[in-house]
Amino acid sequence: MTIELIIYWINRALNIMKKIYLDCNILLDFVLERKPFVKNASLILNLIAQKQCIGYVSPLTIANVYYTARKEKDKAYALEFAKQCQQMFEFCDNSGQALDQAIDNYYKDFEDDIHFYSAVYSGIDMLVTRNPKDFQCSNGRSLNMPKSIRHLPL
Repeated sequence: MTIELIIYWINRALNIMKKIYLDCNILLDFVLERKPFVKNASLILNLIAQKQCIGYVSPLTIANVYYTARKEKDKAYALEFAKQCQQMFEFCDNSGQALDQAIDNYYKDFEDDIHFYSAVYSGIDMLVTRNPKDFQCSNGRSLNMPKSIRHLPL
């Protein structure tokens, strides 16, 4: 799939949805420059940087990315990326409500459940992930996106 087609799909989705939640794998693809996924991750981050949509993450996401980047790159790189995230993203509240829902409605992975319910309670329109099967959706749908990017309407 060409990058132009990916841009088309993201722009199409953004005409409807403005608040997007990024799963850890999207940020890890960017930070660790994982091929071939880094191109798509860069594209999504550029849309957020250009204010074409509002990017949301959980503080848990930043902690996970920091931990992995520190191991794979170095501490200074990981800390700088965390600082950039403070400027670029809005943060979902990992409230007690989200935790309660993750416990009461366990799906596949507890951490993913916390991300999912944090996004739901923050009024997020779309969850962006490469692993859509890891997340339950109330409407059970996902948009027809390239396999390397999945948007799950919440």
